[in-house]
Amino acid sequence: MDPKQNPLMKKMHYISERYTMSHPKPQNLPFDEIVTRVADFMKSAEEQRIAFSFGNEVGEHLEDKNDARFDPIALYDACPDQLDKITMFVDHDMELNEQELLSRKDKSLYAYNTLVFGAAIRLEREETLSKGLRAFLVDHLIAPNPPGKKRKPGKPKNTNDKKRFRYFAIKFAVLHGLKPTRNDETENRESACDAVKKAADMLYHSKRNPSMQLDTRMIF
Repeated sequence: MDPKQNPLMKKMHYISERYTMSHPKPQNLPFDEIVTRVADFMKSAEEQRIAFSFGNEVGEHLEDKNDARFDPIALYDACPDQLDKITMFVDHDMELNEQELLSRKDKSLYAYNTLVFGAAIRLEREETLSKGLRAFLVDHLIAPNPPGKKRKPGKPKNTNDKKRFRYFAIKFAVLHGLKPTRNDETENRESACDAVKKAADMLYHSKRNPSMQLDTRMIF
């Protein structure tokens, strides 16, 4: 069978072209079409941010202390529509790493918040709590003492994680034939940075599908 006619191959080709950096991109597309493709790419990348952050914790060799780490409470504050996905990751972490989380609770906000979230899930399901988790929960209810200060939702810092997100969005636009930025020779031509900015604005102001909204402060 011709791969171009195979439904699975056609879908894989479509996904590779629209959502990855590795597949060749069509050239000479209208600027607005490139903006739409950049917006789709950014939305897909943002939806995967939870998965990317999962597992990044104390002990990992991250570039900076502000790189993405898995904090289910902060993630739920920012993405309440992703509760099912967040719960799945917390369930996994609690099942495999509960003792390690308990050992890190006094120095890691991410471990502390995962334990709080995990305990809440188990209580809601009327599941039995381990002795260690029960003691943690009692202490938390009497005198909450999470280590460090939690960043306010909706006001992300320009961290390495955000810089990489912006870099890949711009690079995705460049792959469609745009120059990264404007210069004297291309002053009147739209650049990849222009496409990313316009795509971010389009996602943020989308009212037809609120789940597509994306705070432009996460990009610029």
